[in-house]
Amino acid sequence: MARETLSDKVRLNGRFVRSARIDMDLTGTPPLQGYVLQASTEKSLLAMAASLSEGAQSAFTWTGPYGGGKSSTALLLGNLVAGSKEGKSLARKIAGPKLSKAIEKAFDPGLGGWSC
Repeated sequence: MARETLSDKVRLNGRFVRSARIDMDLTGTPPLQGYVLQASTEKSLLAMAASLSEGAQSAFTWTGPYGGGKSSTALLLGNLVAGSKEGKSLARKIAGPKLSKAIEKAFDPGLGGWSC
């Protein structure tokens, strides 16, 4: 009788086999597919957006362990601010209306638009 291995039971989406690369993945196909927004990440992005909107702070440092999702969160933010039509749509779906609206306010598209 053949022994079953973990790879017989678990399949990884190719998107998650490697780390996210902001420079390569921002305009990739689709860079956010399968991304799950954690509550703590949403809270951090909302606080960042509020600080930007209020003019209180405009520089931020994200820290955390390797594999903690910092680059994937940057991809989410980049797509919310300046993604392609498809990327922005997926990012808004992931972020939900509250975070999407807060980011739009913080990165006002009326200021000439943003590009990546």
